[in-house]
Amino acid sequence: MPEQSPIPVVSYARISADVRRDEHGVQDQHKLNRETAARYGWTVVHEFTDNDKSAAKADVVRDDFEAMLKVLRSGELPDSGCEASSSWLRIASLDVRVTTSAS
Repeated sequence: MPEQSPIPVVSYARISADVRRDEHGVQDQHKLNRETAARYGWTVVHEFTDNDKSAAKADVVRDDFEAMLKVLRSGELPDSGCEASSSWLRIASLDVRVTTSAS
């Protein structure tokens, strides 16, 4: 039986306030997302990052979040999933699988 190819997934990391300005929080989130993806046999093919950007303020544009949505909606990654922090489940409405690092 042929071996199945890993499912391509994207990783999204965001932190509201990076007071140290060193991106440590989003890098930690991506690391956890890569570890979780590996545990499921998935391959992270792109990391999207919005550092030091609030998700609660309506006037804040999260550029990488928007870019990620565009990629996922385009179908560029057939049979793809998303890997994200547990606070980020709104993507489920896009008809893609969402797995949180807390899963």
